[in-house]
Amino acid sequence: MKPKQVITSTILFALACVSICTAKVITIIPSKDNTLYQHNEGFLSNGAGAGLFVGQNSSDTFIRRALLAFDLLNYIPPGSTIHSVNLTLHLSRTTSGPQPVGLHRILADWGEGVSEAQSGGGGGADATVSDATWLHTFYNDSFWQEAGGDFAVLPSAITEINDIGFYTWGSTPELAEDVQNWVDNPASNAGWILIGNETEGKTSKRFDSRETEQIHNLPMLTINFTPKGGCIEPLQADLNADCQVDFADLAILASQWLSDTTQPRNQGSINIRDIGTFQFDPAVVNTIRPDIFKPGHFSIFDILIHLHAQDQIQLDYHFSDTMNTHVVDSINGITNWWYMAYYDGGWPENNNFRMDHFPYKDKMTIRIEHSDSLRLDGIYAAFAEEIQRKKDNDGKVIIPAVTIRGKTFQLTFNDVLVVPHSLRSDTFQEGVITAIDVIMSLADQGKITYDLQWYDSIGTAGIVRSYWVERINEDQASGRCGFVYETGTMRSSRDNHIHIPSDWRVINSPTYGFWFWIELGSCD
Repeated sequence: MKPKQVITSTILFALACVSICTAKVITIIPSKDNTLYQHNEGFLSNGAGAGLFVGQNSSDTFIRRALLAFDLLNYIPPGSTIHSVNLTLHLSRTTSGPQPVGLHRILADWGEGVSEAQSGGGGGADATVSDATWLHTFYNDSFWQEAGGDFAVLPSAITEINDIGFYTWGSTPELAEDVQNWVDNPASNAGWILIGNETEGKTSKRFDSRETEQIHNLPMLTINFTPKGGCIEPLQADLNADCQVDFADLAILASQWLSDTTQPRNQGSINIRDIGTFQFDPAVVNTIRPDIFKPGHFSIFDILIHLHAQDQIQLDYHFSDTMNTHVVDSINGITNWWYMAYYDGGWPENNNFRMDHFPYKDKMTIRIEHSDSLRLDGIYAAFAEEIQRKKDNDGKVIIPAVTIRGKTFQLTFNDVLVVPHSLRSDTFQEGVITAIDVIMSLADQGKITYDLQWYDSIGTAGIVRSYWVERINEDQASGRCGFVYETGTMRSSRDNHIHIPSDWRVINSPTYGFWFWIELGSCD
């Protein structure tokens, strides 16, 4: 539960603060990306791959084009004025000398599936459901009007790409206009397509995608803008979002403290692809995992069971002891399902996280998606490996490798014993281990020191209600700088890097844990 001293300090902060009105700079990563591989039947894609390709490959004369889109709704308020836009990508492979690469505004929405090209990625992989391909916006039943994508003829920006390294498409009036139009008309935001040299052979370039394991090489879009009225996003203590901190916020704060704000309150919504969108009352959803959740809390899987009990869907499922999770066998007779979910202020991202472990929170987005058996087999194999490792360790959670890469240091610890600290006894049963217990256990063992900070909200994420790792050893979080993490067993998959606060991410016995320092924009 939230300690009272945090509320007290927030009240004092509220009484002392004033609003800040100025231009703002944000840096965000793509919400989706993909590559179009020229193919007469549109079979190829690379939705979950670590590379984005442009130009003509060295082994054939077929064209590659990269797609990028950014979620602006969660970062830029409606009515904002865009001043400048810069896109930075990291080139990780090249087969040619200097080549121009243009950014063209895409005219139709498109998808990112779970296809993952191997051996460098230049040959693509078999497209999966919802992948964009040379012919499809969403494989395999939605199409571009023109093969190779629908996009503006004139580029919004052009940059010459040569050797491996970072490249920035500097701000142009056209780039700023693109983003301004997307802020004003969110439905038109389909992102950009990167067009390389397509008139000569062996001109291909490979950029790192949002799935790269090299966190510092992620695609980054930097936007300078002024929110409507000139006021930046609400301060942490500006609870009514009127760009000032006053006694009205204090009244709201007191009301929140007197009520139980840890449990879901608003009506929930879940979309099941090709079946429909369903509303539900969180107050009447019970959990099938009372070994994990306290009363009043539940998982995404529990929502499906609730809909089944209400005769809104037909759900067939079973529990696997070898994986410690419930498995969806079919929904309305259709097999091979997985899901995508993110909390308020987040963005769509793939994951390798047990559905009956993912805690529900107000205003979260949940999509149950078609998947392919190959991907599901990989996920389930990782789950089974975790449970077997836990059995081999006599029921103890021992992580083979934990790495902390701070701003000024890097440490790796082997065979880390993790024990529960019940930091979130409001949500989870006693003895449940979460990712934040890794940091706390290392401190128990005298290997690091740390500080935690409670946040009710962070930036555009209005509902956070979690602890964050504020400091590890000498590295202290400040402004838009601090520690993020990933953990899991499929080490080669970026799907372990999902944005669940570490005090809400239940773990079994992962192969690794990785905390790392990141800077997103200016830091205090």
